[in-house]
Amino acid sequence: MTEEGRRAYELLRRYRHMIEREKELEERVQRAWDAARRATATLSSSGGSGSGEHSRIETASVKAMDIERQLEHTLSAAADKRLRIQAAINAVECDELRRVLELRYIDGMIWEDINAQMHIATSTSKRWHNMALEDFWAAYTEMMDPSGP
Repeated sequence: MTEEGRRAYELLRRYRHMIEREKELEERVQRAWDAARRATATLSSSGGSGSGEHSRIETASVKAMDIERQLEHTLSAAADKRLRIQAAINAVECDELRRVLELRYIDGMIWEDINAQMHIATSTSKRWHNMALEDFWAAYTEMMDPSGP
């Protein structure tokens, strides 16, 4: 793999981790809102209005809102990079090469699943991956500096 291929690989690997972090935050938001709804349902069904129940609802709601803010910040900070990376992946002209990148870095598939999905051998997927990284890096760097060398 060339130096450009290694740079592309590292960028796409970090991109995949960013996507995983966003999904993790989305799941945490959902769990926090579920906890707030359960606390609200418990309060409603008991007919009580004890301060302990209100405190539990408030705590759960505040936690959910804090996690939502963290997710929004993460998404906002990464929005421009996400768009550039997706555009560079889309710029890979060969459908098979582009598909390898999408399956690996957007869908997060492992090599065995990529091979099965595309009906190709491991050696082929690895070769296509290396070729795709080169094409991706060329497109990505062109977007970063459209004036070029």
